[in-house]
Amino acid sequence: MRATVLMLIIISVTIFSRTLIGVAENWPPFEYYTKVEGGRYIETGQDLLILKAVLKRMGYDLKVRWLPWVRCLEMIKAKKADILLDAAKNDERMEYLYFPDEPVSFMANVFFFLKGRNIKFEKPEDIKGLTVAYIEGYYYEDELKKLPVKLERVYNLVGAFRMLLRGRVDLVIDDVNVGLFRAKQLGILDKIDYTKKPVTRIVPMYMAFARKPGYDKLAKEFSEELRKFKKTKEYFKIVRNYGLIRFSN
Repeated sequence: MRATVLMLIIISVTIFSRTLIGVAENWPPFEYYTKVEGGRYIETGQDLLILKAVLKRMGYDLKVRWLPWVRCLEMIKAKKADILLDAAKNDERMEYLYFPDEPVSFMANVFFFLKGRNIKFEKPEDIKGLTVAYIEGYYYEDELKKLPVKLERVYNLVGAFRMLLRGRVDLVIDDVNVGLFRAKQLGILDKIDYTKKPVTRIVPMYMAFARKPGYDKLAKEFSEELRKFKKTKEYFKIVRNYGLIRFSN
């Protein structure tokens, strides 16, 4: 009898254990954490709020581990996490991730530069010989290597902007909304400008699932629920509150 009860308890715990582990870089305004009064941290961001809302509709909770991007990829590859937040799709990542059909948002990479430089980017020759700070492991890395520029690898956007201010690089590449958000946080919004033409194509961003048993089905279910959620008032409220810059596809 005691063995039967114990087995029922184990089964019950298994069935109702509905917490998924997500890994993310601190990447505002899409997903980030911020310190508030009392030393507490609040997790927020447009895409994170959308992810949590969709998973809640599916009956799941989400616990996020905040790590550098390269470490996030390592965690997913090792199957130590369930979801990689805001990942661009490419052939390499499809080997260790299940991508939903429906993207959560779109990324538009631009070049940031110091005001007064009057840098334009219409064709590769416009930036020939300039030095670009880029973050290791990001989607745009392969595209950058095709341009006639010098590359300076950094580990985060804050470091890249500091190099820009010191004159150590000419350009910084990142998503337009991410760059502007960080610049505002650093108090340098009045010191920088950005190219009005995206450096790469506008890239759909996905909440990608680790290649664990059954997660291909989970990715499909998430995609279907995300499509439904995008028609709700809650979704439009989230998007409206962030008011991000959007380039036409």
